[in-house]
Amino acid sequence: MVSALCWSFHWFDHYDQFSSGDNAQVVCSGSVTRPELQECHSVLPVARCTKLGSPEIYAIKIITNVQEGKEEFESMKLIQVLDPDENHLMKMYECFSFQNVICLVYEILEESLEDFLIKNECKQMFQALKALKSIGVVHCDIKLDNIMFADKNSLKFKLIDFGLAVESKELPIGTEIQVTRFRAPEVILGLPLDESVDMWALGMVLACVYFGNYPFPSRTEYETIRAMVQIFGLPEADVLNRQLLLALPKSSLL
Repeated sequence: MVSALCWSFHWFDHYDQFSSGDNAQVVCSGSVTRPELQECHSVLPVARCTKLGSPEIYAIKIITNVQEGKEEFESMKLIQVLDPDENHLMKMYECFSFQNVICLVYEILEESLEDFLIKNECKQMFQALKALKSIGVVHCDIKLDNIMFADKNSLKFKLIDFGLAVESKELPIGTEIQVTRFRAPEVILGLPLDESVDMWALGMVLACVYFGNYPFPSRTEYETIRAMVQIFGLPEADVLNRQLLLALPKSSLL
C-alpha cells in the first residue's frame, strides 16, 4: 500500500457526475472529514480524484471495512498479470489506507452498461412515442417483449407488435388494454384515455430494466392500484368523482 498524502478528493455519489472544482478536499492537508466516513456502510460512494501534480483523473473506491478492502485488493492482484485493456478488465493502480478506511485506486470509466442501455432505450422510445402521438395513434401494449434490438452493434431499438394499436380518439372509456404489470392507473380506474397510457407503460418498462423487477404487484388490479396509492397518494377528488359519474347509468343522473 502507498501513502494517501498525494491525492486530491472530489466527492460525489457517482463519479460520472463530477464537475471540475466542485467540493474538492485535499488529502495531504488532512482535511478530509466527509461525514460518510463515520457511517457503518462498508463501501462509501466512489470519489473522483486527481493525483497532486498530475491532471489525470482516477476513481477511488473507499471501503470502511478494512478486511473487505484488503480482500478486494488481494483479488485484484490476482488479475494483475492480465492486460486489462486487451481483456476488458478494470485496471487498478494502487491501494492505500486513510483514516481507518481502505482506498482502492481504479481507472476512471464512463458509465455502467445498465445506465447506457437505459439512456439509449429512453431516447429511442421517446422518439417512437412522439411520432405515434403526432399521428394520433396509441400502441396500447408496450411491455418488455415489445421492445427489441434492431441492431445490437449500433444499439438501435424498435417498438413492435401494433396488433392492439388504435387511434387515440377511438380509445373507449372502460376498455381493458395493456397487461396488468404495465397498465396505467387511468385504465384501471376507468377514466378517459389518451396517448399518456403508452408513456406510463414505457416508464414501467424502464423501471423493470433498472430495478430488475416489476415496480408494482400485478396479480390483481386491486393490488396494483393499492401499491400505486401507497407511493403516489390518492388521486385528486375531481378525478375520482369523474370516474364515479362515468360509472353511473345515465338514467340515475336525470
